[in-house]
Order: sequence, then C-alpha cells, then structure tokens
Amino acid sequence: MSELIDQPQRLRALTAIESTLLVEAGAGSGKTALMAGRIVYLLAQGIEPGRIAAITFTELAAGQLLVRIRGLLERALLDAMPAELQAAFPRGLSDAQSVRLAAAREQLGELTVTTIHGFCQQLVRAYPVEANIDPGAAVMDAQAAELAWRDLLDGFLREGLDAAGEGSPLVALVEAAGANPGTEIERIAEFLRPNRSAKPVSAEVSADMLERLRAAVAALAGWLHQTPCSEQSTADLADELRVLLRDYEGALRDGATPAALMVLAFDPPRCGAHTQKLTFRKWGRQGKWQSAAVASGLAKSAGTRLSREGEVLYQAVGAAWEELQGAIAATAFARLAGSFAALLERYQAYKRDAALLDFDDLLLTARDLLRDPANEPVRRALSERYRHILVDEFQDTDPIQVEILWRLCGEVEVDTPWQEWALRPGALFCVGDPKQAIYRFRGADVATYVAARERLRAADPGCILAITANFRSYRPILDWVNERFAAPLGAADQPGFQPLAATRTPPDDTPRVVRLTVEAAAEGEKPRPSDWREAEARSVAELCRRLIGSYPIQQSRRRRSCRPGDIALLAPSGTELWRYERALEGQGIAVASQAGKGFFRRQEIQDLIAISRVLADARDTVALGALLRGPLVGLSEETLLDVVEGLPLPEDSAAAARLTLWTEPAAVNHALARETLEILQALAARSLATTPFELLSQAVDELRVQPLLMQRHPGGAERALANVELFLQMSQAYAARGLFAFAADMRARWEDAEATTEGRPDALEHAVHLITMHSAKGLEWPIVIPVNTMTERRAPSGLLLDRSRQWIHYYLGVFRPERYASALDAEKAEQAREQVRLLYVAFTRAEQLLVLPQSSDGEAG
Repeated sequence: MSELIDQPQRLRALTAIESTLLVEAGAGSGKTALMAGRIVYLLAQGIEPGRIAAITFTELAAGQLLVRIRGLLERALLDAMPAELQAAFPRGLSDAQSVRLAAAREQLGELTVTTIHGFCQQLVRAYPVEANIDPGAAVMDAQAAELAWRDLLDGFLREGLDAAGEGSPLVALVEAAGANPGTEIERIAEFLRPNRSAKPVSAEVSADMLERLRAAVAALAGWLHQTPCSEQSTADLADELRVLLRDYEGALRDGATPAALMVLAFDPPRCGAHTQKLTFRKWGRQGKWQSAAVASGLAKSAGTRLSREGEVLYQAVGAAWEELQGAIAATAFARLAGSFAALLERYQAYKRDAALLDFDDLLLTARDLLRDPANEPVRRALSERYRHILVDEFQDTDPIQVEILWRLCGEVEVDTPWQEWALRPGALFCVGDPKQAIYRFRGADVATYVAARERLRAADPGCILAITANFRSYRPILDWVNERFAAPLGAADQPGFQPLAATRTPPDDTPRVVRLTVEAAAEGEKPRPSDWREAEARSVAELCRRLIGSYPIQQSRRRRSCRPGDIALLAPSGTELWRYERALEGQGIAVASQAGKGFFRRQEIQDLIAISRVLADARDTVALGALLRGPLVGLSEETLLDVVEGLPLPEDSAAAARLTLWTEPAAVNHALARETLEILQALAARSLATTPFELLSQAVDELRVQPLLMQRHPGGAERALANVELFLQMSQAYAARGLFAFAADMRARWEDAEATTEGRPDALEHAVHLITMHSAKGLEWPIVIPVNTMTERRAPSGLLLDRSRQWIHYYLGVFRPERYASALDAEKAEQAREQVRLLYVAFTRAEQLLVLPQSSDGEAG
C-alpha cells in the first residue's frame, strides 16, 4: 500500500505525546483509529490508564472507541501489529513496551472513555463537598427532568399570577399582553432552564433616555419657531411629538415599574410619525418646505435647506424614541427573566433535596468546581490525575466545555483569564472537523472552535494537523464533493476547507454521483412544496426498489447485491417525511426511521395512546371507540352500532344506551368486543395498584399487541415493535405522576405532532434508513440519497443566546430593538453557513453511490 498523503501528520498525531495537538480530521479519515492508536502509544510509553481520559460525543462512540483500543492493544501484544500502529512501531514493540502494554491490559478498566457529561460526572462525584452536591446524587434522564420542571413551573405560575401588585413583572405582563400570554411565559422559562448562567443583554430605561427624547423634541420645536417661514404639516408633527413625549413622561412618572414597562412595551404611545410597523416614517417634506419658502417670498433653494435642517432634527427625535422604546422592550424582558430566578432556584432546590442532577448540572457544576479559587487544590489534583485528555468531535463543544478542558489542562497564571493560560505539553489532544460543525441548536458553536484553534495556534503554530486521507468514499464522490464545496466552505466567514484525498478507487467506470430527475407537475404549472415531496418520494422509492437486489455493493474483496440497509435517505429536517415512509412502504420496502417526526403518527403508537386514555379515564369514550375501531381490535362502525343497540336501556328511559369502559360485558352481544372489554376492565381495576409501565406492559401482553403487529407487518415488524418498547419506556418516568398524567401528555404530544425519534429496530439491514442529516454524522452507507432538500430550515426567532458572552437577546412587546435585530441577522447568517456544512456532512456519508434528486430544470428537488 502506498504511503498516505497525510502520513507525516498521522505519525505525529500518534506519537507526539508531549505536544498539545488539534487534529483537523476530514470525513471518513479514520479519526477513531487515530485516537485509539494514540492511547495505545501512551500506554506503551508507560502512561497509566487511570491518567488518560478520552471524551466522545455520544455513548455509542465511546463504546466503539473502547473496543478499538482493546483490539489494537491485543493485536500489538500478539505480534500482529495493526496497520494503524505500524508507523508508530516500525520495528514492532520493544521488550519494555510489551511489558507496559501487558500491564496496561490488566488495568484497562481504569481508563476513562466517556461522553463529556459522563466525564463531568466523574469530576464532581470525586469532590461532592466542594461541588456542593449530594455524594449519592443520581443523574435524571431527560424525561424525568422535564416532568419535574413542568410541575414546578405550573406551581410557580399559579403562585405568581395569584400575587397582586404592580411589583410583579409576571402579573404586569399578563395584564398588558392581552390574549394568551402563557405561551410567551413558558417559552422564556423553558429557555432559561438550560441557560441559567446566561443573563439578558444589559438594558435599563434611564432618565437620560427620556431626557434625550425631550431635548430632541424641544430642538425640533425651537427650530420651527426660528424659521423664516412656516410649514403646517411640520408644525402639526411637532405638536404630535410633544403629546407623544408627555405620554412617555406620564407613564414613567413613577419610574420604570413593571406595570409601566409592560404597558409601554405592548401598547406604546403613537403619533403621526409612526408607521403601522411602529417605525419612524421618512421625512418626505422637502416639496412642502419648498412651496412654503416660495409662498413667503424666499427662494426654492431656501426651502430645500430648511427641509434638510428639519430632517436632521426629526431623525434625532426618531433615534431618541427608538433608543427609549427599545430599552423599554429589552428592560421589560430583563425584569420578567429576573422574576424567574426564584423558579430556577426552586428547581435547583428540588434536585438537591432529591439528590438529583440533570445533564446541564453536570457541566455547570464541573465548571464551577474548577473555577472557584477556593477549590484550586481540587483543580490541581484533577489536573494531576488526568494528565492526558483526548477529545473527539471538538467542533461540537460549547464554551462551558472548552473552559472545563482549559482549566484541567492549563497552568494557572496569576491574574490571567483562563483563555490565556498556557496548556501543559501533551495534556490536550483534540480531533475535530469544523466543516462538520452542525449542532448549533444544541449549544455547540463553531466560533468557539475557531477561538480555541487560534489560541492553540498562537502558542504553537505547528500544533494544527490536517488529516485528509479518506477511507470511506470512492474517488469520484470525493472529487465531486471537493469541487462543489471548496469555494463555499473556504469563504472568509467559514472555518476553512481542506480537500479530502481519496484512497478508494471504484472497480469499474459506473457513475458514482448521479442525478435523479423528478417531475412534479405538468408543464406550465408551478408545483407546491407538497407536490415536490410527493413526486420526489415516489421517484426515490422506485429507485430504491430497483437498486435493491441488483446494484452491486463492494464489501471487502467481494461483491454482493444491494440490501435495503445499504441505502440511507438523508433529510435536512423531519418535515413531512411520512410521505417518504409511505412511498417506500408502498413499494414493499421496510423503513427504519430516525427522522424524529413519525413516532406519534405511527398507528401502533396511536393504538397505545388510546389504551392509555381508556385505562386512565373511564369517561373517555372517544378513546374507547378509537381503540375498538382501530386495527388493534378491528371492529367496524356498523358492528359497534349493533353492539350499542343491543345494550339494555338505562333506568332513565330518556337516555340512550352508551358503551363505556364499565359496561357490563355480559350485555355485549359481540364476542371480540366482549373479550376486549373484559381485558380492559381487569386492567383498569389494577390501575391504582401499579405503575403506568407495569400496567401498560400487561395491556400489551393481554391485548396481544406484538403478535398482531407481526401479522400487520409481515415483511418486517421490527420498527413497530421497537416503537412499542419505546412507548413503554416513556411511561417509566410517570411512576409518581400516574397513568392519567401520562395519557394526557401523550395525547397532547400526539395532537401537537411532536418530534420524537422512533425506537431503533435491531434488524436494520432489512430496512432503508430514513434519517436526518444531523443524526447521520458519524455514520456511513454504501448508497446515500439526500431528500427533501427543498425544505428550508426554520428561520431563527425568539430568544437568542450569544454563547461567547452568555448574553440573552430578546424583547417584549410590539417594537423590535435594533440591538435584537442585529443579533437576529447574525444568527440567520450563521444558520445559512451551517446549512452549507450540513449538506457537506450528508454528501460525505456515501461510500459508493451518491444520488441527487433534482427537478427537471436542474434545481435540487
């Protein structure tokens, strides 16, 4: 095998254990093997396993890395040196290295290989007193944390809204906002929970702002009194501006109270200067001033000059008004956000009392443990223990995680910010690819990566290594990707582009990047997005049917026919992916969906929600009817009408007979309906004596849900069965809240079509993968088909977080401050840049064939 184009960089990444390095490893470049190889090399040099920590993005990646480490170590000890390590050990292991690796094998359990949250948990558990946590604190899963938070939020809002007085921002908001302020309140509270260390952008209505507006209005009025001629519309405008000023002065007479702020935010004073969108109108009075000047015996040019003078003064009024109204909107939000401090503290107290931590606690508690000057001995002890820290997917770290790493690996310099600390030689080894930075919505920020990279480069320009040899994709795919993405990813506002170097050449000249033409409508008609999705879904499903069993897949040194599991449909989001599921299933192709939108649309989930509702509330006859009519029981409406007609009339002859959960089974004249009712009644009788999980598990067994699903999906029921298991797991968090709460929540999530990732079936090789591009990172398939790319990502809105400064940008009311508008524009720009990186991630998942659905005019479908 010829030497790789990046062999010197790979060798340094493996063996330069006394150097802090950032390895920019492209897609498919074997970064897991690189990290595993460096760890084995560290062990061979005598570094104890307990001194090494490897941090991965997911638990799955952690497991894969540990397996790879064990495999490399074992093969090296058997004198079967793996190819990944041959450059590091060109003459094999020395006797001393063999002894060290053999000793390390016995202590490999002390090696830390985990996610960042798992690593932080290890840090704080070793020092519970200093970290201010219970020594036995358990980590809450996301669902349990959500339920606890919701209960506390409901109680907090009830108490807050019961409190009277102008001093409550919450009450003031409800009184001023009009209809349905609850959604706004919940959105703010939900944002603050994971971002509790962030603060609203500094904003406070000041007397100086009101004074600037007063001075600007006075300046315009004073100028009017001195002009050699008068213009009536400007005089009328000045009068209106004086009234506007008096309205603000009156509203703020007692200061910027919550009541005053909320009223001014949601119903600000207006005048003729305002547009319908509450911005200042353009001046537009030059012609009127010219006419006024001529009528007064002056030259037309004098009118032009006067108009320009007035326009400057008018714009000063507009700027002062925008400053004041913007501060009101931002201050109103800041006051409201501040009122939630009590809720956040209540949530923290609940977790402390229950000895619980959520995922956000793990990061923040670890950061605070290392940050507190009083804990400097702890920081030094942890720094001494973890002498070598390796980080995978470094481009997906957030500012808090970077601070944790720097504080562990850095040498304290008095009165120096942690960002400027010198790192211990060899303490930090990071692998990342900024071209694959696509998790901004989770808190990761490519700007954080770039800042860290520049800090490392400033300390050692040679510490950045580019790894570009790709072992995944055939050369034509990489040539196409390099050609298409070099310019957009190499732009000044992107983190940089390194072309991927191919190591795999296809065995024949079969096209490896192809276009699938999609016809969505007849000539002359403009198709709607839904038409495109339907047409694309049909075309892609038909292509998949043709590929399966016929397209040759090269696996190792042999060829085989394409299986369903060789194909992945990658979508930028989960919007309307049920169309693609339906099209594939219409072709008789099983689907393994991880797209996140289909779970509550699935029939088996709707059946289980109906069961939950029936057992939780006997009065819910709608759910009972849905269950009996659904495919799980399968009664027709005509049969149900016959059953109801056969029931005895109640004693009150004026009332009609009704079929309910507690109808006497003996009165039911249909055997299947009677049997189902008996089962449901027996289950409902036990509902108060067991947990929702136990009860629903019994229901699944006694109603024969799993056998019926296997009959319903003879081609492969793995997906449906996995969804049933996932639904049951979701009920486990409701042991204390009960079945009624679980049924109500599931109904609400079904009605909202909430995005929930489906259960993952075991037999994935028998199903085409339908998955979002975000979920696909780190995975690969022989055949990749990007779909639904006409869907634009939802534009950012609402609360915005400046991660570098931990500032929250938002406002309340009808006027959008300029500062927020600027932050929103910046967020939109970054989202557009991330969209490019998202497509790059999707296209580099393909090993042997990349299919691009496009409309007949060449546009992406």
